Amino acid sequence: MCGKLAFDALNASRLVEWLETAKLLGASKVFLYTNNLNTNASRVIDFYQRTGLVWSTQFDIPELGNNN
Repeated sequence: MCGKLAFDALNASRLVEWLETAKLLGASKVFLYTNNLNTNASRVIDFYQRTGLVWSTQFDIPELGNNN
């Protein structure tokens, strides 16, 4: 299952709910892209990575007006 971009002040409790729901619905792997994520949500992702459910990678969002 491909997840959304996780960034900034993502509520850690809501992230747990979403991941547990995905697991209950049969997802065996959830892919997340992260950017500047808060500490609590990062800990949630780290936990689920250790369980094997989550794979995540850093995603840099290009700045507006930057054509480089």
